[in-house]
Amino acid sequence: MTKSELDSAEASHNIALELALPSAENLAHGYPPRKPGPLVLIQRFLLGICCLSVTALIFIQVFTRYVLHTSIFGIEDLASFVAVWLYFLGGSLGAWERGHISASLVDLIVTSPQRRLWINAAAAFITTALCAWMTKWAFDYFMFTLTRHKMSLELGLPMAYVTVVMPLCLALMTFYFLVEALDLTAMARRATK
Repeated sequence: MTKSELDSAEASHNIALELALPSAENLAHGYPPRKPGPLVLIQRFLLGICCLSVTALIFIQVFTRYVLHTSIFGIEDLASFVAVWLYFLGGSLGAWERGHISASLVDLIVTSPQRRLWINAAAAFITTALCAWMTKWAFDYFMFTLTRHKMSLELGLPMAYVTVVMPLCLALMTFYFLVEALDLTAMARRATK
């Protein structure tokens, strides 16, 4: 085997190995390029508003408490409610970007890139099922806060405004994880051939 053939074989092995790893940047090598659709753009916009709002609310509270020696009633509640939106929107965007952290030992134990792809596909299907189950729980919780007319203690804000984001974003996460699982399955089939 010549040096160029050896380098080519090594490069194709490295690409297969990279595709088997679960990180978002490595997984993206085998996927067709995706442009964010209107739904993702809306999520990003809302996430930006939530980030700015939480930052502003915390700054205002710190300034009024430590500089003006007073406190604004209910600002902690409002910041925590916006933070709930921030967390769930961020989670759904992380699922779309395939950027969730993985602490998989499979990559250390399994040496075959094809097997890693199959295991990662199976893990993605399990993640999809768990996320769907959590979506059901979140929907039930949202319906509980809506039908019981639960209100926040300090502001008197309907808790349904806070909890509505949970089932919506978890449903999006379920969909995004399902797409990832199907993509990984297709990649594993191509790698096996």
